Amino acid sequence: MSLNKGTSKKASYQNADCLIRCMKQKKFLINTIKDMGMYPRFNKENIEFLNIQFQENSLTELYIPMLCFCDIPLKYLNQHNKIYGDYAIALKKEWGEKNKIAPVHYLYNDSDVFDEFRSLFLFANEFEKKSTDQRVYSYLFNRLFFTKPKSGLETIQTRDNETGKSTEITIEKLYTDEQEHRYVPNLHRINTKIKQFYTNKDNIPLDDLSNSLTSYRQYKLTFTVSDIKHIILKSNIEKQEIIEAIMNSPNIDKLDDKYDAISKIVTLEEIEEDF
Repeated sequence: MSLNKGTSKKASYQNADCLIRCMKQKKFLINTIKDMGMYPRFNKENIEFLNIQFQENSLTELYIPMLCFCDIPLKYLNQHNKIYGDYAIALKKEWGEKNKIAPVHYLYNDSDVFDEFRSLFLFANEFEKKSTDQRVYSYLFNRLFFTKPKSGLETIQTRDNETGKSTEITIEKLYTDEQEHRYVPNLHRINTKIKQFYTNKDNIPLDDLSNSLTSYRQYKLTFTVSDIKHIILKSNIEKQEIIEAIMNSPNIDKLDDKYDAISKIVTLEEIEEDF
């Protein structure tokens, strides 16, 4: 009898059968199609709710290189897109598992897992004073890269469709609704000056750091046309522009693959009507 590896090709009756990467601007989707790949960017994650310390400093924010995906049915994108954007590429879950994309773990205060996690961090802080062995910290921070609060307050930008004016508002979010999955590359695989993560005490320009990742092709998360499940647009009138991007992509060689990619285009308007 073979061991259960925790993966399955069985389709979910509850979640999406794909991992959806949402984008706020159409040009990001066009570039993703042209490149047939994506680079991670450093994201700021608020972990103040954990109330932990690292190197004798309160650890309230963590800056992690990642790409985020959601695992929600397409019919619910009409809510998700209000925050994360009207454009998306949906990729097969088998592709995600091959690239070590994993679901995040949602925690809330005073749960048993929350208390055990904090206790282990306290142990690691004491252990670090007596030993140079970093394996405990390595494990804990890897878990932190895939940890998020069950709910919380988040400041987002909203845009008035009539005036085009953007304003910031703070909303309460139930993060579990996102069913988030993350790709977090191992930055130690090649010799760079970029650290695996940064904390709130580091005064680092995140955009510069993120842009520097694109200098290393090893960090590029690539895919093929057969990995794509859907290419999602805001409206039907935008289809022609995406079709042109597919036909002109230097990374889609075969004409049959270009036609296959075009067949996977779907709009939020169609999703609302048909899904």
